[in-house]
Amino acid sequence: MWLMYECSDDNVTEFKRFYDTELSEEEKKKVFVPTYDCMKKYQGSWHMEQKPIFADCFVIDCKDKKELQDTLTGQQWPQVLAEDIISGAKALQPEQEAFLKGLMQPDTKRITMSTGYIKDGITYVTGGPLLGREKFIRKIDRHKRLAWLMIPAGNSIWKMSAGLEIVSKN
Repeated sequence: MWLMYECSDDNVTEFKRFYDTELSEEEKKKVFVPTYDCMKKYQGSWHMEQKPIFADCFVIDCKDKKELQDTLTGQQWPQVLAEDIISGAKALQPEQEAFLKGLMQPDTKRITMSTGYIKDGITYVTGGPLLGREKFIRKIDRHKRLAWLMIPAGNSIWKMSAGLEIVSKN
């Protein structure tokens, strides 16, 4: 089960510092910030960058809330942050979790760039994690090489970005 926790403004910097300095590589596989690859142009050329899929959110991979509590209280987590995470973490719905797992690389928890083309106003993805998921794409920014996706999630809609390079358009 994946639990998602959205950091409050007070906890963002504390979590990022703790994540970067205190967590082992093994722990970072269970507590992670999902990212996507995107392209950015500076100094006259395009560069690959990684950005978080959801602003100020991280995901915890655990069996249930009890395991989450055991994990957070057994480690060197700051007490205030651990209590906030235990009370504020929300379980992702099974379809949300399956969708994200289908997009992400299992080892890096990142969505790689996709490629495609536009023909007669219809987007066709030819490679990458968005292949076969064209129906979720709502907007494409060809200059920033981004696709905005809307994923139905129960009674709400999830909005997220992913890298998509359109190689041709007619």
